[in-house]
Amino acid sequence: MTTTMKWPQVEHVKRQARQMGMMLDRLGIDAVVAAQRGLGTLFARASRNCLSCPVSDKCRAWLADPAADTTQPPAFCPNARLFGEWQRARLRRPGRPH
Repeated sequence: MTTTMKWPQVEHVKRQARQMGMMLDRLGIDAVVAAQRGLGTLFARASRNCLSCPVSDKCRAWLADPAADTTQPPAFCPNARLFGEWQRARLRRPGRPH
């Protein structure tokens, strides 16, 4: 019988990836369209920023707040500048309202 050890980093990666996806959704940014920009390098950089985010507790709280301002990324986010650029570029699938 084999047992699988849990590796805490796997859960961290999953949680941060979910949070980034939720952030993009809340900001009206389509992750697929965003990932296609710059051959995916900007999306990869944003993912790395999210993995090493020092304020992921603030992020979770912002995501849980239904009254949070979604007209721009929260200032505390390490990806705020990039996500703001994506918002202004309207990186949404055709026909997807925001």
